[in-house]
Amino acid sequence: MDWNIFRHSLNWRLFLFMVPLSLLVGAGIYVAFFAVVSDSITSLAAYFAEQKVMFYADKATRILVRDRDIVARLSASPMLLDWVRDEGNAGLRKKAMALLVQHRPVLRDHSFFLVAARSGHYYYSQENGKAPDQSFRYTLSKHRLRDAWYYATLAKGQKCSLNVNHDDVLNVTKVWINCLMQADGQAVGMLGTGIDLTEFIRTVVESKQPGVSNIYINKDGFIQAAPHVDMIDFASITHEGGEGRRIFDLFDRPQDRQAFTRLMQHVGEPAVRSLTVQLHGVPYVIALSSIEGIPWFNASFVNINEQHIREYFMPFAVLLGLAMASLMVLLLWFVRRMILQRLKRLDANVALLRNRNFSIDCADHAEDEIGRLSRSFCEMANDMQRYTKRLENTVSERTAALRQAVHEAEAGRKYLDALIQHARDAIMHIDNQGRIRSFNPASEAMFGYQRDDVLGKSVSCLFDVEKQAPGAAWWAALTHEDVLEMKGLRRDGRRFPVELSLNVMPVVHEDHYIVVIRDISERRQVEARIRQLAHFDALTGLPNRALFLDRLQQALT
Repeated sequence: MDWNIFRHSLNWRLFLFMVPLSLLVGAGIYVAFFAVVSDSITSLAAYFAEQKVMFYADKATRILVRDRDIVARLSASPMLLDWVRDEGNAGLRKKAMALLVQHRPVLRDHSFFLVAARSGHYYYSQENGKAPDQSFRYTLSKHRLRDAWYYATLAKGQKCSLNVNHDDVLNVTKVWINCLMQADGQAVGMLGTGIDLTEFIRTVVESKQPGVSNIYINKDGFIQAAPHVDMIDFASITHEGGEGRRIFDLFDRPQDRQAFTRLMQHVGEPAVRSLTVQLHGVPYVIALSSIEGIPWFNASFVNINEQHIREYFMPFAVLLGLAMASLMVLLLWFVRRMILQRLKRLDANVALLRNRNFSIDCADHAEDEIGRLSRSFCEMANDMQRYTKRLENTVSERTAALRQAVHEAEAGRKYLDALIQHARDAIMHIDNQGRIRSFNPASEAMFGYQRDDVLGKSVSCLFDVEKQAPGAAWWAALTHEDVLEMKGLRRDGRRFPVELSLNVMPVVHEDHYIVVIRDISERRQVEARIRQLAHFDALTGLPNRALFLDRLQQALT
């Protein structure tokens, strides 16, 4: 894969930015959504549990309180009180039994029991189509563990109480309603009835709703009724301290036990309270309600996982995911259409302009920043096109003029070269360093050198410099004098007088020189002949009057 595409393309860079951003935002929304869903599920489960606990608490109230009220009224009957205090009175026994039999059909279990405190005799009657047995079934004893429930109930002194227990003699297991029979502030007996435990569990404990369980506990947390009999704490009234089966043993975490204890303390303010706990690693919502008139609590356990509430939220999760994906696609489309495509068009215009192609696309008329930038770029491109055309025209004109000037200069140069080449005087082109740049045929004839022999060499090789101007002083003198006479030096070593005239020729940033050299050997000879004729006799060769006067003048001065 060519990774340069990611550096040079905003589309790919935006894609690489949006993908992790979408995943990050999606993860955040997922976490937030499922946190809200979890809270909602817990709230719904709590509401469901509270409704359930109120429903089953109401059922238990209607069953237990009704029978308790009937038994409580009968326990205060003067006739029954008189009989238990005078148990041997056959007449009172008959009337008392008749009263109990009369009320037995209205009791749910159609049964009752009575204990005479003085004798400890236990009477029990159950409707079975036979005449009631007026003799007691057995005698209670403080020394038998099975009878401890009776003495514990007397010790508590509560008017009416509930106790779940199995009667070994009668071989029945019931939820017993025990009401004290009191006279002159003393307990003279106990009257009660029972509800078959199996029927009670089936009626007010078992739930047909999956994941919902009901447990009835007393104020100390001992389990009085549960879906499974082995969970029940029988004869709880006889237990002391923390021994027995308590609801707190079901919780995994200590904080759940503490929270449930606080829940029991505050239930009734309002009537129903709930909390979330862990049972065997599974989240449950427990709703707790007190049962009016009975010292029991009803606790409804709702297994959150088995209610499948989360499934109802899955369509919302799918819709949320689709909405997020659609939003990201829409955002990408919007950014690409409103920004990237316009920037791409602007970039293409820049590339065209870079290649001197002015046929750019100026179709972006939006009023935003990119639109204004595009219009400004188009205006700049149009201005550049005008300036370019103007510059091209100017360059074309100047190029034509320059070509004409070059042509004229070339013609002039050729003409000058022709003049130099055919001139009778020696003519040389010398740069500002004194190096020979050109050497015409007259110079070759004068000095005896060929042109290629002296080009690039110092002009001092053509003159007897040491005798006339040692060092570089001669060239400095030459550049400051219009005409200078000095000794020329031929290739064969012969010296001859020459006259140099110098003309400055500016070349770029330097001054070059055109040097015209004339051989003045003949002129010197003529001058010497004239001086000879002026001072010596032409016939005899002797000094004449003019030479005499000249020497005399020199001597006098």
